[in-house]
Amino acid sequence: MNLNYHIQIKSFIDGRISLITINLLFITLIILVIFTFHSSKVPINAKVNKAKQDCESFALAVKLHNKLESEEVKDFYMKELIGKYVQSDGWWLDPWKNKYKLNYKLGIIFSSGPDGIDYNSDDIIIKYK
Repeated sequence: MNLNYHIQIKSFIDGRISLITINLLFITLIILVIFTFHSSKVPINAKVNKAKQDCESFALAVKLHNKLESEEVKDFYMKELIGKYVQSDGWWLDPWKNKYKLNYKLGIIFSSGPDGIDYNSDDIIIKYK
């Protein structure tokens, strides 16, 4: 009888421990999911800000070129700026490793954004005209 009582207590304790363990694992999983979601948003915002700053810098260079030179910048990749207005083409890539682009008819400089597709909702666009 004493052995049976001991087995019942052990089963009760094992059940409580496994239930506590499951609850702790579940809470840990929720915390990890929330942290992962939050931390994945921060770099995207930083990349968007970097792309905006770069587009603004290109816009200033294009405005300066268009004011001082006889012809406007019309090349999709702004090749007219290399050398005199932009020292090298090493920083011509946006944070998603795509080239910055110019649409002179619309008067914009843009990054294709995270998806790399031109002219959709995630593009980063700066007007220069």
